[in-house]
Amino acid sequence: MKITKKLVALVMSVIMSFSVFGCSGSKSGSGDTSDITLVYALAGAWSTLMPYNASDSFCGVTWDQIYDRLFYVSGNCELKSRACESYETNNNVWTFHLNKASKWHDGQAVTADDWIYTLNLLANKDFTGSVRSIASKIEGTDASGIETSSGSLKVSKVDDYTFTMTMKEDIPFESFWLNYNKGLYVLPAHLLKDKPASSVAGDSFWFSPVGSGPCKYESDIAGSELTLASFSDYYLGAPKFGHLVLRVMDQSNFINSLLANEIDLEWIFLGIDDALAIKDNPNVSVLTNTQADFLELMVYNNDSLKDNRWRQALTMAIDRNTLNEGFYAGTGQVFDNWIHPDSSCAPSDASSKYVYKYDPDAAKKLLQESGFDFNYEVKIVCNTASREKQCAMVQQWLANIGVKSSVQHLDSATMWNGMFEGKYDICMMGLMPTTDPWTLEPIFDVNATTYGSYKDPKITQMYADAKAEKDPAKQKEMLQQLMDYFYEQCPNCNVIWKKSYAGTSTRLTNADVFGANYYNNDTWNWIVK
Repeated sequence: MKITKKLVALVMSVIMSFSVFGCSGSKSGSGDTSDITLVYALAGAWSTLMPYNASDSFCGVTWDQIYDRLFYVSGNCELKSRACESYETNNNVWTFHLNKASKWHDGQAVTADDWIYTLNLLANKDFTGSVRSIASKIEGTDASGIETSSGSLKVSKVDDYTFTMTMKEDIPFESFWLNYNKGLYVLPAHLLKDKPASSVAGDSFWFSPVGSGPCKYESDIAGSELTLASFSDYYLGAPKFGHLVLRVMDQSNFINSLLANEIDLEWIFLGIDDALAIKDNPNVSVLTNTQADFLELMVYNNDSLKDNRWRQALTMAIDRNTLNEGFYAGTGQVFDNWIHPDSSCAPSDASSKYVYKYDPDAAKKLLQESGFDFNYEVKIVCNTASREKQCAMVQQWLANIGVKSSVQHLDSATMWNGMFEGKYDICMMGLMPTTDPWTLEPIFDVNATTYGSYKDPKITQMYADAKAEKDPAKQKEMLQQLMDYFYEQCPNCNVIWKKSYAGTSTRLTNADVFGANYYNNDTWNWIVK
């Protein structure tokens, strides 16, 4: 059956009003906004400006401004139009109609050729980038996303502004893009197509890249500060500022920097204690998302911690209620499952059914009974100051049951690469799941390299079987069986599910700040007083 859907225009509603804050400059309403500079604080540095060579969130919010995407995922998890003006689905064949006004930062038109070049590059066996997961879902590739033969990837040009993708299976369009939108950035074919696929990821192009996003690369201080300029020809509207500076700083400095008029917004968002401490300050705006949109978790290395009883025991050894009170003002929820507690597929008693309660005595006994080596040192890593403090408490709780451990605060790139390579046993990190039950499916793909070295084919198969089921009642039952299996296997320790709190300068308005949860920001809609 053929389905046609016209996506709504990307005009976000005003979240809150903000007053003048930070750098001086003209008001947006006065016309000339070229002297306005906004500062976006990041709790960690981007590791590269090549959007297929890393996968951390600090890279994601950075790439999103330089390179364009087909869609925008709003803070309340709605799929909205970006480069794709409209689309059609015919079973597993998807047709994308592109915005004809889209341009590269050098003035060239962005066409279907660029999107097709990008997808073919990802599927090329010689491409050395580390991220190609979206290609693995398209017909003509193997499970890792590499084309099965030269030119086998099923992407086709219809005309200059229309192209098709043939997927391996008939899957829900919007659910797919809510999960995979962050994995596709269009690259300029006219500047890269003559370079060998084997050299593109490491090319000098990425030191001063040309994209087609709302902002242009201007300069950077490696690992410290990136300066972007508003792109006057962005098809959704030029951002109403002159420059956007992404500045790396310790998360513990966010509050003072907001109060001192030094930053306008931040990523990652504020801790709840910080948010509550400044919520009544007239010089700062504090926003709260409407649903639990952030999962703070400790990813277990399912290879080194291969026995699910060990993972269960370590989870029971951690007093997450104390972490909730100490770091999240008691506003979070302890819930040991990968499918969102508010998902429509979750059973009515999910909140009590899927919880490993704090029980250090039972935890130690389970480790003893399951043959855990108490001489082994569990290596714990994290990438922010707040997580380092939480990990120090976890280290003490593990010591209470006789488990040796070490804690390292690493930069994001080192941490992610180490987890991918299996160097560490536990990694404290954050994810942005939605109530869509498929949100975290890619993390458990046994054919991909994952944070936690997940190699359980049963999870992958259970996801696939549930997705293929057309009867809603049967599908819900299958997803609940998957939730039961998640709980039994305990692949991670979900520290807390929580709502995000953001602090912004009062001069910034009309900003969907929680869109950053999905590694995108609608800067073309921002207004500066």
